[in-house]
Amino acid sequence: MTEDEIEQRKIEARVRLAKGSMDKAGKELEEAERVAKESPTPFKRKLVNQAKGRYSKAAQVFDRAVGDKMKRELGGGKDGPGRRM
Repeated sequence: MTEDEIEQRKIEARVRLAKGSMDKAGKELEEAERVAKESPTPFKRKLVNQAKGRYSKAAQVFDRAVGDKMKRELGGGKDGPGRRM
């Protein structure tokens, strides 16, 4: 296995992991919003805001991972296919 293939697999694994984290955070956010809607209290709003923060962070990590993957596929990365000789 070449270094290129290893790097490609690492990037793909990061994307999969980030997607899973984002999905989990999204489900937690939906659950927190549902519970807060049933009986709103300041504590439940705080839980919703914390869940929003976790989802936002997970979405940023996912976007960064996908951006790295696209950059590599299009040859814009440090070791992209367009820069090797």
